[in-house]
Amino acid sequence: VGSKAQPVAAEMPAGSALLFDDRILHRGGGNASSNRRDVAFMSYRKASYRPSAYYEATRSLRTYNHRAMSESVRSEFPGLSSPRGPSGGGASGVGARTGSSGLPQVFADGASGSQVHASVVEAMVEQLRCGTANIGGAYETSRRAGLAVVNVRGAMADFLNCAPDEIVIGASMSVLTYHVARALRSSGRLVPGSNVVLDPISHGSNVWPWVQLAKACDVEVRWLPVVATGECLLDTRPEALAAVIDEQTRLVAAGAASNGVGSI
Repeated sequence: VGSKAQPVAAEMPAGSALLFDDRILHRGGGNASSNRRDVAFMSYRKASYRPSAYYEATRSLRTYNHRAMSESVRSEFPGLSSPRGPSGGGASGVGARTGSSGLPQVFADGASGSQVHASVVEAMVEQLRCGTANIGGAYETSRRAGLAVVNVRGAMADFLNCAPDEIVIGASMSVLTYHVARALRSSGRLVPGSNVVLDPISHGSNVWPWVQLAKACDVEVRWLPVVATGECLLDTRPEALAAVIDEQTRLVAAGAASNGVGSI
């Protein structure tokens, strides 16, 4: 999206089958030949698939404007489109939120949580209104609470390409990481002479639990290398990784992206 590069047009002989992920943006090319081209289109979806959650349900490439998107998306986040001024109140308006100084506020990184989409707020309110209960009960609110957990595990499994029972829901990433660290502490897998390799540009919740674990187990802490160009990027060359990861490495903890600068 937004690229000026020419699209890739794959030539496929008659009878071929093309598989693609319907969640990504795609456009089939027109039939440029004078011959008839018959196409059979079949779509598979999981039971938890919700069309409204995917890109084309709310936006279209036909009206895509990269520069204007930031402002149009801002209005979909209540925390970024709240009433102007420090007092708030009243119906939500569109525009940058302002603090007591009257200057626009910038939410670069929200501690203990990030700004969420309006649909997330609506889902949370609906759950609090109609589905707050212990899971496993034989009554409606309990069934709604249980269904919410099942649905969110299915959605996250779809997003991460894993099984729903691999999704763990907790109070926060920090809490869950500490739980795993405590479990490893008593597992006997980390012994003196072994090491853990950590990500220097990762979020603190993916660093300090492992540092404390290493200290408790008397193992070495190593750090993944960063590029020598001064950029906040990991050096993922095999030779660079081999310098810190060896047969005594028991854990490598690397974040998918830096919460500070956004490096992937």
